[in-house]
Amino acid sequence: MITGSNQIVCRDTDIESTEVWYDSLNSGGATGPNGTNKLPAGTVIPTSGFLDVPAHLFDQPSRAWQSIVKNTSVTGQPDNFLHHADIGLAFCTMLVAQDPANKFHMLMHFYWNVRWEQMFTVDGTGTVVAGRTVHLQHNIQRPVHTGNPMDRRFHGKEFDLSLPVSNTVSNQPNRVHPAPDWRHM
Repeated sequence: MITGSNQIVCRDTDIESTEVWYDSLNSGGATGPNGTNKLPAGTVIPTSGFLDVPAHLFDQPSRAWQSIVKNTSVTGQPDNFLHHADIGLAFCTMLVAQDPANKFHMLMHFYWNVRWEQMFTVDGTGTVVAGRTVHLQHNIQRPVHTGNPMDRRFHGKEFDLSLPVSNTVSNQPNRVHPAPDWRHM
């Protein structure tokens, strides 16, 4: 049995990006609900204190896993076949405004996650194939919160460009913990 984890705080942007954001690069500089919104100069917030600005979130997190892993040092068997995968990805999405002086203001944030749990079998040719899907979930926390996230794991790191990019982290090999069976994990 082998298990792995890459639990690390990272930013969700394009690989090799010099920005914190991901949509401004992917949308080709578009403005409006499918890109970075840019309000015309002189826009005044109504006396109600609210200004409706459409926004769109589009993200497709993914993670590749090996279906056959060598584990001869522990099991004495040449190959371990993927039998069960339980993958969870957690995110915090933040709505940020930039003022004319280029200062950023954290307006709102919400947490969301993706969970996928799948069973696998080996067919007659020795190929690992998907079996029963146990969970396939996309969860969005409600309500949306005002201001900066206070989660201690990443509070104060909202604009930290030294954090690794999530897609780079996802494509790195897992920290592997070989064991003779699941009871030793």
